[in-house]
Order: sequence, then C-alpha cells, then structure tokens
Amino acid sequence: MVRREEDVYTNSVKRLKEYLRNEKRIPSEKEWNRYAVSENLLSAQTISYLSGMGFNRVCRNLLKEITQEKKDCK
Repeated sequence: MVRREEDVYTNSVKRLKEYLRNEKRIPSEKEWNRYAVSENLLSAQTISYLSGMGFNRVCRNLLKEITQEKKDCK
C-alpha cells in the first residue's frame, strides 16, 4: 500500500472504532457506507478488502479492543 492509502485506511478504521464506541452497536454495511460518504471515509467493502476480513468481523475485533481498553483503564 502507498503511504496515503495506509493513512486513509487507518483513519477510516479509527473512525469506525469511534462510531462503535459511541453507538454501542455494529452498523450495517449500508449504515456505515452512508456515514463514510458523508465523512469522506472508506466504504465497508473497501475496509473488508484491505483488512482481509468481513466487515462484521472487523467490527467485532474493534469491539473487543474497546472492551479490552475499558478493562485496562480500571
């Protein structure tokens, strides 16, 4: 990946993690894509392709990270 693409991917995943933290639920691909377009982020399909995992699996992994971060803060 080119540096700029990595930055866009990293930013999109970071924003997805924030979305999950705020909404406390996994968005559908359609919901995420609407949000992504409005915020100039990568689509669910692109995140899936670049991560090598399905979108729901990416979200579940991020939710695990969020849960672990909460445990570490206590």
